[in-house]
Amino acid sequence: MRNNSSGVSSIIGEVLAILVTVAIAALAYTYVTGSVIKPENFHTSKLFLAEATGDGFRVTFHGGIDLGEIVGIKIVVNGEEFVNYSSKPKIGDTWVFEAGQCPQGPGALSKVFNPHYGKNDDHLVIVGEFSDGYKAVLVDTYV
Repeated sequence: MRNNSSGVSSIIGEVLAILVTVAIAALAYTYVTGSVIKPENFHTSKLFLAEATGDGFRVTFHGGIDLGEIVGIKIVVNGEEFVNYSSKPKIGDTWVFEAGQCPQGPGALSKVFNPHYGKNDDHLVIVGEFSDGYKAVLVDTYV
């Protein structure tokens, strides 16, 4: 049996030490230069789809952490805008969509809502606009 104290394991150890050093240096570089992207604007609010109705649905605003920051809401169903509310919504504001009728609620446009008949066939998207100009999708679902 040979007793050889040098060999492959010391080389592997040196390579691993160099790799760890390079990884730490890369992390430090991205942190110092700001390469890590942080969202500039982030807002939290909540719109809640309260219930499906006979031939439509109802959306009720329930607020959120950034309630005071919201300055407008757009509601789009199946790619068509039905609500353009350019004021601050209040908790409890409700929009009602019934087949063959114009939606009811603050900022509702005079367009007749014609749903796709079938369960969960209508694509509902609600976009909120915040006081800093940031726009965010608050709801993206099928009803």
